[in-house]
Amino acid sequence: MKTRALTMACLIMPLMIYAQNHVQTFRGTVFEQETLMPLIGANVTIQNTDLGTSTDQDGQFIIPEVPTGRQTMVITYLGYEPVLISDVLITTGKELVLEIGMTESLVAMEEIVVKANTEKSIPSNEWQLRAPVLFRSKKQVDMPPVCLTRLVWP
Repeated sequence: MKTRALTMACLIMPLMIYAQNHVQTFRGTVFEQETLMPLIGANVTIQNTDLGTSTDQDGQFIIPEVPTGRQTMVITYLGYEPVLISDVLITTGKELVLEIGMTESLVAMEEIVVKANTEKSIPSNEWQLRAPVLFRSKKQVDMPPVCLTRLVWP
């Protein structure tokens, strides 16, 4: 009877260990490549999962419970080139710590030309047609503002 129970335990234990979900914590720092200053609010995500976070005021991030195996990390920040780190090996034995540098992206735009409307009889926008025009004399402009107080009768 004892041998049978021991045999069953030896057969079931490996299945229970295999059925566990192996995860690890992934953390690191995101910084600007040239100045080495931390980037606050950079988005760090793991591709094809719902896992991700943003960096804190020190440029640091922590993503807990990342599935073990090879993962692809995507780091984005407004005004910087996205960083794609593929085939990052996440193992159960050791927490993964990365330092990620980002470079600024230059966006080429077309020139913008601003022209003034020189004809005063045509309003420049529709609000000028709707807004009431108030005329005040110099004496009214120089007067101090009126303060209203509440009177309390005994």
